[in-house]
Amino acid sequence: MRGRPSDIWDGDVATLRGSALVDALQSARFGAVYVDRTGYKDHGAAIGQALVKSLGPPILEDADAAFYRVPQPTGAILPHLAVGIGAGWWFNENPATILTGWSRGDATLALLNPAATPQAGIVRFKLNSISPRNVQVFYRTEILATKKLQPGHPALFDLPVSMVPGESRLELRTDEPAVRPQNGDPRTVAMYISGLSLRPPVDHLPVP
Repeated sequence: MRGRPSDIWDGDVATLRGSALVDALQSARFGAVYVDRTGYKDHGAAIGQALVKSLGPPILEDADAAFYRVPQPTGAILPHLAVGIGAGWWFNENPATILTGWSRGDATLALLNPAATPQAGIVRFKLNSISPRNVQVFYRTEILATKKLQPGHPALFDLPVSMVPGESRLELRTDEPAVRPQNGDPRTVAMYISGLSLRPPVDHLPVP
């Protein structure tokens, strides 16, 4: 399952807390959260306290497990969009939810839209390189950005995307081959990504 759409969405949602977690679960129509307390060093104490603040006390529990009800939304709610590492990265030994690392050359980012209609999002990340190279970012057939990377000067990408339903891909294409670093690393690398995130446009955010 590593790197598949459900893995990326689950890993992203697992980082959420409070109302953001509740919104994501409601938008995906989850009915409950199950906690296996035996999987935690503190026997689930910390995660249990956090869930009580967001969802209320367990609806069912015993010494080793607890169920928390996810309330049904009372109005319209935006789907939880997610971004993760796609193909072409040196992530063989790491979970897809680790969002920093080197590419092998051209690479992709996975976008997840669980809604049945296109959704607007802004994908942000930085790219660096150990050698000068040009990078183009494509979404489907559209070029979203073209930048020249210079070693030691990360380039910021802030890209509005109309995400189609389901899984889609951002393609990062470079005009130079991967090179071997001069630090004993046996890999050949091209682009280093950091700060990967996905957020709704400002006009989609709820008014405080």
